[in-house]
Amino acid sequence: NHPGFVPMGLAIIGVLLVRRPGLGLAVGAVVSALLCMGPEIYLNRVESLGPNPIFVLFQTMWPGFDLVQNLERMQVGLSLCVALLAAMGLGGMVRLWQPSIWSQKGLSTLVVGLVVTEANWGTGLGFPLPPANAEISPLYDELLDQEGEFGIIELPINHGGAGQPYWNQVRHGRPLPLSL
Repeated sequence: NHPGFVPMGLAIIGVLLVRRPGLGLAVGAVVSALLCMGPEIYLNRVESLGPNPIFVLFQTMWPGFDLVQNLERMQVGLSLCVALLAAMGLGGMVRLWQPSIWSQKGLSTLVVGLVVTEANWGTGLGFPLPPANAEISPLYDELLDQEGEFGIIELPINHGGAGQPYWNQVRHGRPLPLSL
């Protein structure tokens, strides 16, 4: 997941215009980005650049860090830092230029429109979002009626969106393994 070029550009402006808190948030963004990469940093899917020192440091110093199974969750810190830096960048630009109140509102509306448009094009999602598929296959009724304790692994794992297996679980009531 990419935060987008507009927020990244505004975040860079935020670091340049608002130095002290900007640098702290920039460090937080870099640490979060490195944590998202996992124990090895790859140039591509084959060539490793070596071990990720930040990830290894967190693994050794933070008890229970090995329990984190989905590294994409670390992107929350990156997204938060980039969003705050982008807001600081836009605020710094407004303070620097000192436009009229109507120009400030226009600039803010333009930036929000650019961020939403870029996010919509980058993800391929419809705007605001496409409706989720609420249909549940009759197969899950058959699984509900089967005896014994067993879990369900749905393959392929990317069909129907990230929440579809959980929606199906409402019908069949069986456990879902979260990692293989």
